Amino acid sequence: MNIIYFYDKNTKEYLGSRIADPDPEETKIQGKFVPLIPSNAVLIPPPEYGENEIPVLNGEHWEIVEDFRGKFLKVDENLNVSEIDSLGKQDGFFIVERETGLNIRNFPSHYKIVENSIVKKTPEEISEEKKQIRKAKFINEFFETSLGWVRRKVTMKDGSKKDFLSDLLPAIKAGMEMGQTPEIIFYNEPDFNVDYADLTDFQELKTVNAIFIQECLAQLAEDFGI
Repeated sequence: MNIIYFYDKNTKEYLGSRIADPDPEETKIQGKFVPLIPSNAVLIPPPEYGENEIPVLNGEHWEIVEDFRGKFLKVDENLNVSEIDSLGKQDGFFIVERETGLNIRNFPSHYKIVENSIVKKTPEEISEEKKQIRKAKFINEFFETSLGWVRRKVTMKDGSKKDFLSDLLPAIKAGMEMGQTPEIIFYNEPDFNVDYADLTDFQELKTVNAIFIQECLAQLAEDFGI
C-alpha cells in the first residue's frame, strides 16, 4: 500500500495523507502499481511530532518546526499583541496563550515584563499605579498655594477658557492694590486612591491675600524657567 503525504505549496507544512491512486499510464507501462503523486505531495512519511510542532518539507526530507499559530499570540516588549501568522521561532516576541494575550491587549497596564517574562501585576500594584496617574493628572491641572490648589485653566461664564496665572492674576493683583478683597475658588487635594469625576466637593471659596499673590508670581516664574 502506497501512502502519499500532502504539504502546503507555500509554507511546505504537512497537511495530511491518503492512500495513493494508481497512475494509469505508468501502471500500464510498467505492469505494476505506480502511485499517482500530485505536485504538492511526496511518498516520504513525516516524522512524529508533538504539540505546537509541524513537519515542514525541506527538499527531500521533513524538518520539525515550532507552530504557535491559532492557540497562541505574540507580544512585543511594549506589550503590543498580534497574531502569529508564520511558522518557526518568533524572535523578539513573547509567546503567550491566546486568552492571556487577549487580556494583555485589553488591559496592558495590568501586566509587566520581569526577568524576560510577562507577569500579571498584583492588585496592589495596579491600585498604586492608578493612584499615581490620578495624582499626576491633578498636579498637571492645578498648582498648590498656602490657601489651597488653584485650577490652571479656568472656565468663564461665557464658556471660554482663561489661564489663571497669565490672564486672571494681573486683574486680581490690581484689584488688591486698589483695596479690593477678591475671592476665588480653591480646591482641597482629593483622595487619589479612588476615582473622582466631579471636583466640586473639593471646592472652597476663599479671599486671596498678599502671600497668595507672591506664591502665584513664583509659580509663574517657575513655569517660564525664570
